[in-house]
Amino acid sequence: MLYNFNVIITYNYYDSQFIEFNKQQNIDLSIIDEVDMTTDISDYLYKQELLAVFDLTEFDENVINSKIIELCELMSKNEEFAAILTLAAGKVLSEELCVGFMFLFSYHSFFLIHLCICDFLTNNSIHLSNLKSIL
Repeated sequence: MLYNFNVIITYNYYDSQFIEFNKQQNIDLSIIDEVDMTTDISDYLYKQELLAVFDLTEFDENVINSKIIELCELMSKNEEFAAILTLAAGKVLSEELCVGFMFLFSYHSFFLIHLCICDFLTNNSIHLSNLKSIL
């Protein structure tokens, strides 16, 4: 499988929900560094969810990069998406679309690119709202 679009991405929601839940439950976490703990958990979830979308259990940079490039070649046929990849590539001083695509798998934008990939793989198009969210 090239990409598992059934994975639900949660890492980006975890921090704020965790803190708010504990406040509502009057749980005192002062014995630990709450910010560091939620950051660690969110980072762990990001890594696990990234592995899950590629159906991997261990990090293998070559396999992930290969799948990202294959997915990029497929999705960049969509003109609007290709324009977004051009902008993303420019952020890392490149003109290569797949470099831009790899950039979008970073911690701060993975949850957004996941929505676009899910759209594309299920509908062969990408919702305008999901495209705009990447900009």
